Amino acid sequence: ESIAGDTAVGHSTAFCEVVESLSGGMVPPRAQAIRAVALEFERLANHVGDLGALGADAGFLPTSAYFGRMRGDYLNLLLTLTGNRFGKGLCRPGGVLFDIDAGMAEEFCRKLRHYKKEFEDVSELLFSRPSVLARFEGIGTISPKSAQRLGMVGPAARASLLERDVRIEYSSGMWQFYHVPVSLAATGDVYARALVRRQEVMRSLEFLLKVLPSLPRGEVLTSVGPMKADTLAVSLVEGWRGEIMHVGITDSQGVFARYKIKDPSFHNWPGLALAMRGQEISDFPLCNKSFNLSYCGHDL
Repeated sequence: ESIAGDTAVGHSTAFCEVVESLSGGMVPPRAQAIRAVALEFERLANHVGDLGALGADAGFLPTSAYFGRMRGDYLNLLLTLTGNRFGKGLCRPGGVLFDIDAGMAEEFCRKLRHYKKEFEDVSELLFSRPSVLARFEGIGTISPKSAQRLGMVGPAARASLLERDVRIEYSSGMWQFYHVPVSLAATGDVYARALVRRQEVMRSLEFLLKVLPSLPRGEVLTSVGPMKADTLAVSLVEGWRGEIMHVGITDSQGVFARYKIKDPSFHNWPGLALAMRGQEISDFPLCNKSFNLSYCGHDL
């Protein structure tokens, strides 16, 4: 949960999936759905926050203030669900520690419908201003070929027309039954990376409004047995930055002998370096925020 503080749900989900695979544990469908809901809350909070920061770096403060406050709204949804604004304490091997009852689901939907309308209005304000577009378009461009060569992932890759999304390519849990369309852009610049975030916010909201009223029935946590000896397991989760990978290897006693974590920032830092080639120093804040990579996620 503390590998990258803004991706507590993504990394804890990946860890749980490794343990569950090694132990042969089955996760209840309701728990899988709640994990997916929390992942999308996490995605919404960070994407909205990034759009606000991009507005600030472009010198357009109204949207920065609006989006900054809206980020807090989505973090408060995680707080309501888990007791922690970053979603810590939710995921455990075998399921989740917190349930969503009918009243909570109804309240979430009521708030999300309001947030959806508000986001549509504020994002239109950001993307319709010529002064903002002049700072976004053509800045920090990465071609599809370069993104492919660097192995970029997540929104940064999708902004360069690379159709990469673990929820589609390696579906597990709730994603086997509900598919979120991949959000793509073609220009590979700051504008494209902002546009992909805008699209993903709308699609996450649509997903949540569809799933929350129809959560599967049943328990949310089951016990898992001991992990298998001399076995390797790999987990992939589409975090808000992109593909999170956890790999665990057990020894002859069924205890972890090796464990490797790859945050999406590992793939995308070279992309930020490439995006800044030939750019003005004043473009760095925009390029940097359009990627919004993790230092601690990279330095594992």
